[in-house]
Amino acid sequence: MMFPTFLVSLCLAAPCELCYCDLSCDGWIGVEDLAILLGDWGTDGPGDVDGSGECGGADLAALMTNWGPCQN
Repeated sequence: MMFPTFLVSLCLAAPCELCYCDLSCDGWIGVEDLAILLGDWGTDGPGDVDGSGECGGADLAALMTNWGPCQN
């Protein structure tokens, strides 16, 4: 999966892998992450948080379930 350059630089400062669904790497699952997910809808971009190969309803459900500050 390829991340846009601006996300890669953000993730170097705060690795996304530490917080499931934190696509913006800011320690919070919120509006920015939702925008990334919706922008990737139907693709295999970073919004595909469940790794199914396509960003869709299951990814949206995961993001909404984890909404708020990272718990890790």
